[in-house]
Amino acid sequence: MVPSLILKWRSYVRANQWWAFKAAPILGFTYLYFYLFTFSFTDKIIIFFLSAMTILGIAGFGYFINDLCDIEPDKKAGKKNPFDGKSFLFIIQVGIVLTVLALTPWIFLRSKMVIWVLLSFQIILYLLYALPHIRLKEKSIWGPICDALYGHAVPITIACLTYEQYVGGNLPYNEQLFFAVLFIWQFFKGMRNIFLHQLEDYDNDNKAHIQTLTTEKGQDAIYKSIIRVILPLEFILMVAFLFILVPFLPWIILYLIFFFVIYILGHGLFRNTPWNAHKYTPNTYIYLLNNFYETYLPIFFLTWCIYKETEAVSILIIHLILFPSTIWMISNDLKKALIELRIQLDNFASSTLRKLKK
Repeated sequence: MVPSLILKWRSYVRANQWWAFKAAPILGFTYLYFYLFTFSFTDKIIIFFLSAMTILGIAGFGYFINDLCDIEPDKKAGKKNPFDGKSFLFIIQVGIVLTVLALTPWIFLRSKMVIWVLLSFQIILYLLYALPHIRLKEKSIWGPICDALYGHAVPITIACLTYEQYVGGNLPYNEQLFFAVLFIWQFFKGMRNIFLHQLEDYDNDNKAHIQTLTTEKGQDAIYKSIIRVILPLEFILMVAFLFILVPFLPWIILYLIFFFVIYILGHGLFRNTPWNAHKYTPNTYIYLLNNFYETYLPIFFLTWCIYKETEAVSILIIHLILFPSTIWMISNDLKKALIELRIQLDNFASSTLRKLKK
């Protein structure tokens, strides 16, 4: 009974669509601060579960609002909506449960005024994005801006502002620089991802007469803006942010290089990806940074937590339970990279032998 109830609730907040995509990167920053924390491991476990709880509540509430306002458009597009046909009482119950999940952890988590301002801003963005007559999701560039803010930039800023209150002594980074780079980086990450989502939903949106920037400008124009502007800026800002972490995480740049080598080899990006493509194709390098954020970066931060205190292995186990695809994705990337490397070395050896024989 309990598993079926959990599955039903997952469908009402569409957790299967966003849990790994949004929760894993935020929890990754939780692990970053765990490395910096100076208090007991028990307190870290409590903060971890409180963080997971509020992430589920806040993100789930956003999808809840969006689905409620999309019932009619989804009907036109022939898409299933989890709240279509549900009673008013049931909808109120879902809203109450999500509100409790989102706010209860803040009875215990440390906070300050700026955090509550950002939490309020997050809810306002949800409403502005989805509510009829406002519905920024159908207002050209305002939809992607709103989504990038509430989906990425604001939540990660709230998380880091919360966790840094637990760091004993002086912060190991320049706070203004840290948050400026973090916020802008996450904003461009969000812009790339909402545009990719619009590209994927292009046909459905046209069918339902939903106007987005992508249906307005066309797929090719949006794809070009991603590969020429958004993705390069996102990458530069990500590297800049990682350099901010170098003084207390000296191996992080090498880890980024390791990821790119493994991923590019494993996915054959250097030989079968249309780097100069003018049309959107889903299986290209424009998705690869997501793998770094969702799978590799949290594991890197956890590795350093374990290096500092071996008890953090238990957090790694919990993380792998919450995100079960992590081991498979990393091991699969490594396996494919080694196979590709062997193929390339064999080709190089064969080519060299042929030249020597000549």
